[in-house]
Amino acid sequence: MKQKLGVAAAAIAVGLALAPAAPAVAATTATIEVPTDFVPDRSDTRATGHYEVVGTGLRLWTEGSASSDKVAEYVATNTALTAVGEPTLEYSNTSGGVPGFQLVVDFDADGNDDGILIGEPGVYGNDWWLNNAAEEFVKDGAPSHTGGYGSANHGTLDQWRTAFPEAKVIAFGFSLGSGVKGDGILNAINFAGTRYTFRAPAAVVPAVPSAEADISCGKVELTLGNVTAQPGTTVNEAASFQFVVDDQPAGSADIAADGTASKVFEFAEDTGTHAVSVLSGGAVILSFAVESDCLPTVLKSKDECKQDGWKTSTAPVFKNQGECVSSFASAKKS
Repeated sequence: MKQKLGVAAAAIAVGLALAPAAPAVAATTATIEVPTDFVPDRSDTRATGHYEVVGTGLRLWTEGSASSDKVAEYVATNTALTAVGEPTLEYSNTSGGVPGFQLVVDFDADGNDDGILIGEPGVYGNDWWLNNAAEEFVKDGAPSHTGGYGSANHGTLDQWRTAFPEAKVIAFGFSLGSGVKGDGILNAINFAGTRYTFRAPAAVVPAVPSAEADISCGKVELTLGNVTAQPGTTVNEAASFQFVVDDQPAGSADIAADGTASKVFEFAEDTGTHAVSVLSGGAVILSFAVESDCLPTVLKSKDECKQDGWKTSTAPVFKNQGECVSSFASAKKS
């Protein structure tokens, strides 16, 4: 006689609900995981500058107009300046100032960043100005040196591409501030033909150990698991299982995150009833008895073959329900 027993340890997790993504306007779409995909060494988000994921957008806000009021983050890339197109920010302004697009550029393709191009279309149209801390050779080679822009070194992206044909963009991002009070939602970043939206990291839950026992005469097959069915979550630690047979330790097993394993115990015939327990984290998650003194299970009619009853027969053992039903039909004819 076979029987199946199963149990899963309880776990509590916080799920993250994401709003539907806005219709794509670029050729492809991608997602920036916040803050995982931001480059920590380039971050310039200061004490009174903030960001948080809201749906598939990123809320940006500063508290005032001091030097500490700045929120600026960057995503790594390795894209020729000639291939970036005309990058834009899709921004819904709630109040105050708006962020500018930031391109960190290696202008001479030597592997080092030489300056940042800033795009502020609401102020300067399609003109991109160079930050003051840029390398001198970049300033000297700027398309234009006239005033009235974010800096004296500026030009359209096409003009910058002509001036520095080997230039590489090594990071792209946004900056609100410093010294600017503002609040709004960055819905997407359009860069090099891709529309980037935002998401928070998946919630992390502890290991969720589970055990299922397939018991037959003198034998049990255990299926062990360490998984979670909660959407938007991940298992981040191994699960440890311990086995006890007839009140004695009988081994253990460790299963990696999102893994499964099996364990088999067999008992000699006519040795009585054996108690088996499965523990995890010091608690019993499954316990049962295995009989080794088993009388054969003989079905008495074809009706007993139904609803998986054929699987319980040990004299004889059937391959499927049809074989079970046919055995009674054959017996009736004879």
